[in-house]
Amino acid sequence: MEALQTLAVKYASKHPADAARRLETVSSADAGAFLTELDPGAAAAVIEKMSPSTVAAALATVDPTVLAGVAEHLPVSRWVLVLRCLAIEERETMMAYLPSKTAPRVGRLLRSPKDSAGFLAEPTPAVLSPEMSVGEARDAAAGITGPYAYVVDDDHRLIGVIHRKALATSDPRARVGNLMSAQVTRIPSAAPLSAVRDHRAWFEFDQLPVVDGSGVLLGMIRHRNVRSSGPTHQTAPISQRPLLDTFLELGELYWGGLTSVVAAMADRRTEDDPREVHHDA
Repeated sequence: MEALQTLAVKYASKHPADAARRLETVSSADAGAFLTELDPGAAAAVIEKMSPSTVAAALATVDPTVLAGVAEHLPVSRWVLVLRCLAIEERETMMAYLPSKTAPRVGRLLRSPKDSAGFLAEPTPAVLSPEMSVGEARDAAAGITGPYAYVVDDDHRLIGVIHRKALATSDPRARVGNLMSAQVTRIPSAAPLSAVRDHRAWFEFDQLPVVDGSGVLLGMIRHRNVRSSGPTHQTAPISQRPLLDTFLELGELYWGGLTSVVAAMADRRTEDDPREVHHDA
């Protein structure tokens, strides 16, 4: 059993998507137990590929201290999706183990009711200060995938927006506050999704910032997510299998990969060294 588990852990670390698919088919307790066998970074990589509800159920079965290590490797957006699947008591327990820089952002988004703009909001990868130089802002905005960077004050209230092209072409010594536009179309977090879907700003923008009642930036909402939101159909649960079966599968995959590599190396050595060629008598 230990040998199988070791192989399974090695395979999961190298192929998180495959491991995630197989963990979806075992019980929550077994999935949680397996995730604790992985190092935090590898566990986070697997969790990123699993459905939020499966992750929530699995993590609810493990020692909460395990979360502290994993939490460092998971983005805020993933924690929001996972924690929304839990009861309030379980959610609060997990929140206590999130990093201090992560917990407040997760908490703000979790306060949004279902079927609201805040519920679909994704945390922004980075925000800018109006006092930043353009050079500093370029570094801060490196993780942003969209075309816009949002500017906030010291209380995290949204005060402006700047196009990333402006950051790329402006004098690096210029101040963000002098280049940003203070005219920002924003979506209240409590706005019902039925109204958000029909917002006229979607004719111009693919993403819009979401703010709470005090103007605090909670995140952004993407047009494609709004369009795809709506009633979902429940699918039949996948029948659960013993964790040993999963160990066997992952272990065999890892071992099969190793033997393929060894065979390929042997073939290459035979081709390169004529002394390795054996002739029939």
